[in-house]
Amino acid sequence: MEFSIEAWDREDRVRGSQQHVPVSLPEQAFCWTRQPTSEGGQYLYGEAVGLRTYVDPTPLLPYDLNDGYPAAYIRKPDPDDAVPVDVIVYGAALSGLEAAGTSVVTFRNNLNKLVGTLLQPADPWVIEGALLLPPEEEGGGGGEGTLYLEIVKQPERGGGAGDQNDRFTYYG
Repeated sequence: MEFSIEAWDREDRVRGSQQHVPVSLPEQAFCWTRQPTSEGGQYLYGEAVGLRTYVDPTPLLPYDLNDGYPAAYIRKPDPDDAVPVDVIVYGAALSGLEAAGTSVVTFRNNLNKLVGTLLQPADPWVIEGALLLPPEEEGGGGGEGTLYLEIVKQPERGGGAGDQNDRFTYYG
């Protein structure tokens, strides 16, 4: 089954752009910590030392993602060292988490980028997605399935793209 942007856009127009999107509080299902590159850069599943405390963003809304930039931004030594979405999938499998009924899997900061920023063709990032249907529907049954989203940085195109990459990283 191939995802159709035209069909999605048509359905979105029918529902209306002001449709309420339900958002629930995050719930920890599993965790991991990534070692620094100097220590091997391995993922330690089940290790919570790198886990940050959740802060409810509701009192902060509406919020300008540019607030504090560039003064509060600290560039990481290797900004292209991204964590792929399959780390979430692998961790969920290790934890025994049941994926049935899950509609979207991605990192929380990816949702900031998807919802809080306008898509510009010149932006140094793209959204890659894979819609996986349950096994009984793989023959084209048209069921719900789970959408896996990953934001992938593109090579810098010159003309200030470094600043765009820094801003993109700061938003996340």
